Amino acid sequence: MQKTIGGGEKPGCADRGETRRTIISDLTSIIVQVRRSIALIESEIASEAVPDEEFSDDIVVLDDLTPGYARARAVLQQCDAGLRAALGVLEEPVTPGEVQPVPLQRTALRRSP
Repeated sequence: MQKTIGGGEKPGCADRGETRRTIISDLTSIIVQVRRSIALIESEIASEAVPDEEFSDDIVVLDDLTPGYARARAVLQQCDAGLRAALGVLEEPVTPGEVQPVPLQRTALRRSP
């Protein structure tokens, strides 16, 4: 245990194993939620692909939502991959004092005009 100058324990150092388990649990919950959102978006895209009613040949239906859903799905899939990577790192056994480098991938997010 680490001590502060005054002799007391440093806050948060009492049980690192419990903190690690909490972080793993939180990440797992976030991954589940992200995957649910991806599934909802995919369902919405699929439902937009099938028109609810028949249109005559002279009517054009403009779909403004699908491109946004597709971009959101792509970003959420990247998020899912990053969260799974973070979870994998936390689930790996680490010996005390060992530092494991984690490669960072930078992805530029583009905003549509």
